[in-house]
Parts: sequence; structure tokens; C-alpha cells
Amino acid sequence: MKFVVEEFSAKSAHNAPTIREPGLYTLTGIRSKFCDGEIKEPASCLLLNPPEPGLSISSQNIDNKCAGKSIGLLVDSI
Repeated sequence: MKFVVEEFSAKSAHNAPTIREPGLYTLTGIRSKFCDGEIKEPASCLLLNPPEPGLSISSQNIDNKCAGKSIGLLVDSI
């Protein structure tokens, strides 16, 4: 389990941190240049990014053993 602590400094009330990685994000503290704030109720957000869809295709000739040549194609997609 990877545990990372980051600090975000907002220039105004409209600034928000940029979130790039999935995980559990928790607000643990707040402060301004005038005083420290107090977190009375933990604020957490679990971010799950679903995996990107993918496609894999493989093929194999279906050979006619009597004629010695291909009579079709076997295709598998995942």
C-alpha cells in the first residue's frame, strides 16, 4: 500500500487540487496565514479510475489435412 502526503496551497477559495491517481484522499488539516483550522469530522473521498478498455485479437489458420491448405481462420478476441 502506497501512502503519500501532499500539501496544497490555494491562492483563493476557488482553487482546487489536481487529482491524477486513484486512491483514498483525506483532508487532514487546514491553515491560513492568520491561523490554523481544525478538522472536526474526517473528510475522505475514495477515487477509483476504471481500467481503460483494451482489445486483443489473435488468429490461427484452419488447415485441411487432406488438401494441405487453409480452409478457414480461427479468430480469438479478448
